[in-house]
Amino acid sequence: MCLLMSESQFDIKLCELTDKNLSEYPKTIIGKGVSIGGGATILPGIKIGDGALIGAGAVVAKDVKAKTIVYGLGAEERGFIRNKP
Repeated sequence: MCLLMSESQFDIKLCELTDKNLSEYPKTIIGKGVSIGGGATILPGIKIGDGALIGAGAVVAKDVKAKTIVYGLGAEERGFIRNKP
């Protein structure tokens, strides 16, 4: 599947896969309230925790904890989101 983002709308389209059947790829899990910046790439099998923020253009190759801010190539934890007291 391809997930295309355009003006806050998600469109899912079936893409041609030549090497493997889609069901053979590990599932990527996106938690509730996650924000993903434009152009970000999330590799198969990654888990992104609730409320995380993924920066624009990030390449996410590791799981992301809940309420964590990640960005950059080889996205790393750069901060955390705290609830207001």
